[in-house]
Amino acid sequence: INECLLNNITLLEIKNIIGNSKPPKNSNIIHGSEVKLEKFDPKNKGDDTGYETLDQLTRWRKKELSVFTASTKAGKTTLLCNLLFKQLESCKPVLIGSFELTLQEIQEKLFSIMMGVDYYNCFDDKLIEEFNKRISQIPIYFINHYGAIDYNKFYSAIKYCVKYYDIEYLFIDHLQYVLPAQSQNMTQEIGVFMRNLKALTNQFKIHTWIVVHPSAKANSETEVSEFTLRGSAEIAQICDNVFIIKTDKEAQETTLELKLARHPLARSGSITLKFVSKFQKYIIPEQKEKIVTERKDWNG
Repeated sequence: INECLLNNITLLEIKNIIGNSKPPKNSNIIHGSEVKLEKFDPKNKGDDTGYETLDQLTRWRKKELSVFTASTKAGKTTLLCNLLFKQLESCKPVLIGSFELTLQEIQEKLFSIMMGVDYYNCFDDKLIEEFNKRISQIPIYFINHYGAIDYNKFYSAIKYCVKYYDIEYLFIDHLQYVLPAQSQNMTQEIGVFMRNLKALTNQFKIHTWIVVHPSAKANSETEVSEFTLRGSAEIAQICDNVFIIKTDKEAQETTLELKLARHPLARSGSITLKFVSKFQKYIIPEQKEKIVTERKDWNG
């Protein structure tokens, strides 16, 4: 103050300067006026799932993380292949991280789904050639890795595909392969990974599907539910949707139950899909089985 007075700055001027001063800028804090509320855009309701009955429960929205779980051999990967194929039909870019099944095994499933022909009874070179041509024309990408994968490599692959291929969907099969092989607290590791996965889902504005196996005890003694997931408490806090897959092998029907739905436009409930094994296809029971899929122009 003395220096101000020596430079002919009056006490009133000093008081005004102090009164009008503002705190230093902190990038971690913003005023409420800087968060602008925008009118809801119906386009933000999400993409169609490809199944009308499922659309009545939810849709695929960007920045959402969906968990799928079921007992062993219940068709988790096959169902997800059907769901991602529905998006490929709309030319939505998809990235697949299949660490349990080989890329060849995934392609075999996609062949039956896309071509409407049982892969294991197909001996027609022209159909195989046509399938490979179709694959070359659609925006489907794979993380070229089998087995356990380091998180940094995993993250780098996703970041690359978002930047150069504009992927909109990520499919991870399954959680156990992206966790440390050994840990004193696996539940904590699951929580850390799921939070990181949710963060990158938000960062890259994609929709992520991930398969999470139930605990060994649930597989053998208890009915699978959202509470039997490995790390269920952590997962329930982080993800947006939890789907339970239940299969009636005799009836060749699968129940897909949405147990947790955070979005205001989504609701809990269940749908029934019929599994056509020779085509590896899930269809709405009222639909007729399609022997050969329609020929589509995959150039989009």
